[in-house]
Amino acid sequence: MLLVKLKLITEKATGVGLVSSVISCPGWWSTEQRIALLHAAKIAAVPVLRIVSDLAAISYGYGFFHPELKNGEYFMFLDMGYSSFGCCIAQMNASHVQMVSHAYDTTTGGWEIDQLLADHFAAGFNKKNGVTIQKDPRGWLKLLSLVEKAKKTLNMNEQASVAMDCISEGFDISEKITRDEYMTLLQKSGIPQKVVAGLFSF
Repeated sequence: MLLVKLKLITEKATGVGLVSSVISCPGWWSTEQRIALLHAAKIAAVPVLRIVSDLAAISYGYGFFHPELKNGEYFMFLDMGYSSFGCCIAQMNASHVQMVSHAYDTTTGGWEIDQLLADHFAAGFNKKNGVTIQKDPRGWLKLLSLVEKAKKTLNMNEQASVAMDCISEGFDISEKITRDEYMTLLQKSGIPQKVVAGLFSF
């Protein structure tokens, strides 16, 4: 269903039928998972020239928009997704990309930061109201949604707010966090250290 939707979006945007495609997938996918993806593409009537890893796709995309690249230059590409972290080293020139090395950590991602922020705000909320928001699935999901927005806000601003009426058991939440507080939480969590460790796992 996803591939069919992507095909329709592409054809509507370009005004022509889809003739061929290249699909990226996580580099740590097994052969069986890649074959399953090819089967899904066939069912969706999406012609596939090749399946490439996500990091290779990032490298190709960079090279495509930088035709002035000198022969033999090395680049490192980092990809922090919601559920995994990956990095690669590629040797590139204007017409060729050679993947030199890559590494993945399937336990590190944006979800860890969301969980960290949610735990931070939950501690204050629980203490203030005498409840445990983690035991309320709906309230906990609302809090995770709020902290994800706050995380994005802190990328560009010095402060972010987490506020919602009746988030759990009739209680409201209205809190703020500064970027300095956010960075302190991150450092204490060990998440940056895990990312750095991934960079040296080649």
